[in-house]
Amino acid sequence: MKSTPFRAALLFCLVSGLLVGAPALALEEVETEDFLDMNSVGRVQIQAVSREGTEILARIAAARAAIKANKLHKARFEAAKARTLLQDVRYKSPAVRLQDKIERVLGLARGGKATKNDLQPIFAELDAVKNVEELADVREQVEVARGHIVKGSQDEAAEALVLATSHISFLEIDLPIQETLSRVNRAVFQLRHQNPLAASASLGEAASHVETFVAIASRSSIEEMGEVGSGPPQ
Repeated sequence: MKSTPFRAALLFCLVSGLLVGAPALALEEVETEDFLDMNSVGRVQIQAVSREGTEILARIAAARAAIKANKLHKARFEAAKARTLLQDVRYKSPAVRLQDKIERVLGLARGGKATKNDLQPIFAELDAVKNVEELADVREQVEVARGHIVKGSQDEAAEALVLATSHISFLEIDLPIQETLSRVNRAVFQLRHQNPLAASASLGEAASHVETFVAIASRSSIEEMGEVGSGPPQ
């Protein structure tokens, strides 16, 4: 089963540290026409995305209702719960996990502190992908980075890791999940700074993105079940 890819350029949004309480990361535009096969995630994970998406929608609705009732403490709680669930959903994507692991080593290399052992989690993630051809270019650049690290060439290793991230193929659901997280983070920030109306608007936008990735996950599960049931008669 192949998922239908979005044909536009994929904006992989790395949320700023101002919103998530971590060191700021730049917004990175990733040009790609290819997405990982949904089989790389698996039925259990896809079903979990759909199930957790429903709970995220409920949390967002509860946060907006609390804002309307002027119960901002409850609104902050519900929005934070939605964010936690979204972070878990986001990390179910092998492409996202790979991106995060490469970004970590890239930061070390830019600081001149990367070691070849730091690359092991990246190789483990690459080994876990069923269709190795989809990420062959990523592996090649990580191998190049390892060679540079062994030679002590940290700057060259960093360049290779940047190239590795440019070859990552994402899942069709990755973009709406990331956009949802971005808007929920914005809402949490707005609530923290006593701007409930803006926060409600951000949560409303987030809800539409949740509906998008839940629909993709549900469609993928249905398609997979159809394929399982379409085998030759016994």
